[in-house]
Amino acid sequence: MDLINNLVTISQQNDAERPSLFPFPFSMHFVFVCISVLFFIYRFSVQKRPYQIIMASAILVSMGVWISDNRKLYYAIGAIELFLIISAIVSSFIFKAKPAEEATAKSDDDESDDNDGDDDNNGDDGNSGDDEDENAEDELTAINAANTVNNTLNN
Repeated sequence: MDLINNLVTISQQNDAERPSLFPFPFSMHFVFVCISVLFFIYRFSVQKRPYQIIMASAILVSMGVWISDNRKLYYAIGAIELFLIISAIVSSFIFKAKPAEEATAKSDDDESDDNDGDDDNNGDDGNSGDDEDENAEDELTAINAANTVNNTLNN
């Protein structure tokens, strides 16, 4: 039993001197973690996608391997990392950006509104003071034109 304990102790000391998990020192790992966490936080502030926060937390968890040389800690961190990465992948599929679907739904609604027989396509509905509505209507008009071209080409 003492021989086995000695071998385990020697292997743990060798791993501490020459890490097999990370071939670079703690300071370099810390710099990479800081850069990547700041990047994911910035991207989350811009895009608001949950997988970015999940990935930032997964990267922070990777710093836990420096806490101890205990193999149980490594396996626990590995399990947590696996869970976080799988949840990030799943959330990236669940929370996909849907501007194309929303624009298509809006253009379908807009087409039904344009079929009122008044032949007025200038987009002016009496609310000339709202620039955002005019920009949205211009975008919808462009989408409607693209849909019309696609329908013509398909027929």
